[in-house]
Amino acid sequence: MGTSQQAKARASATRKAAASPGPAKAKARPQKETLEVAAGEAPSVWEALLEVLTLSAHILTEDASQLAFQVLGRLLGFEAAASSPLAALRSGAHMALKDGVYSLPASAVVPKWRCSACPVSHKSLQGVGGPLQRTLQLHKDWVRCVALNQVGTLMASASNDLSVKVWDLTQDCRMLLELLGHETAVLTVDLKADLVVSGDKDEVILWSLTDGSLLRRRSGFAGNLSVVQFLGEGHVAVASGTDVELLLSSSSTLQGKIACSHEARVAAIHSSAVPGGSPGEFLLACGCDDRHAALWRLSLQEAKRKKTPAAAAAAAASEFSAQLINRFIVGDQDVRAVSLSAAGSLLACGNDDGILRIWSITAEKKDGKAGLSCNMLCAAPGMHTDWIHSVSISHDGSYVACGSDDNSISLFDVAKQRMAGQVRIFSGAFSVVLSPDLKSLYSASGDIRVWSVPKIIQTHHLNATGPDKHSYIVTGVAVSVDGRQAVSVSSDVTSGKTNGGLQIGLWDTSTGSQTKFFKVPGSVDDDDRPLCSSMSPDATMAAVGCDTGKLWIISLTEPFDVVWVEPEAHSERIYCCEWLEQDCLATGSEDGSVALWSVMHKVCTATAKPYDAGVRCFAWTQDRQRVLCGCDYQAPRLVWVGEKGSDGHVLAEFKDVVRQELTVITPCSISLSSDDRRAVTTSWDKALRVWELESGQLLLAVTQVSDWVVKGFGATLAGDLAGLCVSYSWDRQLQLWDFTDVLSSKVKESTDPVVVTSQESFHRLCTCQCDASLVHMACAPRWRDDVRRSLVFTDEDGGVHFFEVELRQASGQAT
Repeated sequence: MGTSQQAKARASATRKAAASPGPAKAKARPQKETLEVAAGEAPSVWEALLEVLTLSAHILTEDASQLAFQVLGRLLGFEAAASSPLAALRSGAHMALKDGVYSLPASAVVPKWRCSACPVSHKSLQGVGGPLQRTLQLHKDWVRCVALNQVGTLMASASNDLSVKVWDLTQDCRMLLELLGHETAVLTVDLKADLVVSGDKDEVILWSLTDGSLLRRRSGFAGNLSVVQFLGEGHVAVASGTDVELLLSSSSTLQGKIACSHEARVAAIHSSAVPGGSPGEFLLACGCDDRHAALWRLSLQEAKRKKTPAAAAAAAASEFSAQLINRFIVGDQDVRAVSLSAAGSLLACGNDDGILRIWSITAEKKDGKAGLSCNMLCAAPGMHTDWIHSVSISHDGSYVACGSDDNSISLFDVAKQRMAGQVRIFSGAFSVVLSPDLKSLYSASGDIRVWSVPKIIQTHHLNATGPDKHSYIVTGVAVSVDGRQAVSVSSDVTSGKTNGGLQIGLWDTSTGSQTKFFKVPGSVDDDDRPLCSSMSPDATMAAVGCDTGKLWIISLTEPFDVVWVEPEAHSERIYCCEWLEQDCLATGSEDGSVALWSVMHKVCTATAKPYDAGVRCFAWTQDRQRVLCGCDYQAPRLVWVGEKGSDGHVLAEFKDVVRQELTVITPCSISLSSDDRRAVTTSWDKALRVWELESGQLLLAVTQVSDWVVKGFGATLAGDLAGLCVSYSWDRQLQLWDFTDVLSSKVKESTDPVVVTSQESFHRLCTCQCDASLVHMACAPRWRDDVRRSLVFTDEDGGVHFFEVELRQASGQAT
């Protein structure tokens, strides 16, 4: 089919979707509703496999080799009889992973190993039968806004990648149009009838929904534009700075006039019908940066006759008169989101204080004149812990959806005045919108996700934080020497205090199940926020480093007593700690120092100060006399550790002289090979590097390992097993690498480092894409034959995720 024919076919599909009264029924295949089964009733194997493929479509289209990983991960949490076809499907996926199903990249060098990672815990991937229906990942950067047409058959999305995309929700969310024309990140979008309007910080563009052509554009907003929205049949409301301007969509220049002004920047707008009003009236809600919200009544006026076309256009653009109904304080912080019900009877506001507030709006007569009254209905103070970016009221006003910067989306029942459900998305939700039929919820963040509203409500009790769960982000995780136990640590925020004590969880890595959970005695009175943890070689104690510079040593056997607290272990935050021997613990701090401690005698035994400030990560040699450290905005340094009070001395500095002008050198993680000859580092420039330890010479640089490294990126060499390296990143990717040739080869001074992208590197064995963001990782220090090859990750929402690495020789013989 030619390009013109494709455009015509696509435009025809767009018109059909826009005119469709509801979602079209798929032919010759099971409907999604078949998976919304009664309690105890399991879906067929084909229905389950169909949902797995739907949930993983955005991953498998890029990398089909992940099929077994996706099938196993999404079926792990589903209960099925051992003899059922579902159990057989799950078992088959597990066996495929154990056999190393990943195809190796074509290369002249034949890798020695075949690897795979088997998920052990089910929350790393959204499972079959859960609220998530689909993930759309065609945008190349953060998605800032999503909007639906009036009948819910089309969706438009705006992204930082400078594009607007239009999706057909009746045809498996297929992309119909990609609209290109913005020069900066697209922040806002809306669609109505056969038009799409979008805005970046400086410009508004009007597009044809029929063929995707650019119809009109209007610039000159000086970086102040925040929201665009269609108003009535022929106008576009634009919030820019402190004003809301109404543009005439038929004007060749999108000419308009200011309709209403405020005392502070307008961050959000939304319109609806006026309760008890006429068809020519609209209710406009505005949320401002001064904690206030304002309600305006916009009334359509008859246009005056003008002689010139330009003057006539100006008159048409000013057809609305604006009357301020009410201006009131919403909460303690800026109002970031507003939404009105279709009838205008409810107003929902989301604040930077994380509290959803709802007002009722009713028609009334005062002094014989028609008016409106606005009264507080309810608030939901405990639903979110961070900014509310977006709110969406269902058409009938029964539910409100909230997207928050605390990585969650909540559903609020207006009649019962309580939270009806919540899902985690592992990144802030910039935009949420409910479908007109209240069956689906669409969210925008790092990608676009489609959720089932009934299933969000149905599974609400599974998401509640209980007495035996971490109530905040897990900031420290460690694995025992044998790889069979893990410890996790977080702050306790259940009492409403940010640092309300230390919570510790103990885990069985073979099942991913929690075995113990407790609050550290005496920690509630201290203002400590944990930043790192380590487990003693005999797995009886845990070390926890805090942001106050305090070091805790805690018993992991009942009654879980505090063994030792060193209140001034460092003068600044302790970012890293590692148990080197039973009576030797190492710590690294933002004060620029590292230290060795005798736990038995409760004293510091050795110190070094490789930097003036900012030690973020380290790795120690087996003789405990050298440590490779990473610091903010400085190259890694190999340091000789001296006696207590000593600054030690620097042995080598690790600089990438090939790419030094293209990189941010702050290391995210450091790991050493089992023979202490090589080091692996990751850094903020999204690269993974292999170095010679003694000289600091760069051997290999793998670039573009991760799309995002904002909050998590790291790698570790898996001890004595060949050159296996595991990397993880905040963009939800777990990758396995074979660096055998780099780690074992002899190095010549004249040898130039190899620089290659991750896509081109034959060292990469496989990639495993999760739904959960990976922020911290731990595994056993050395993977000998009797050690379980467990990987433990934490996310930003208190979750702990478990995997087991399967490693086989390329010949098929097990190691």
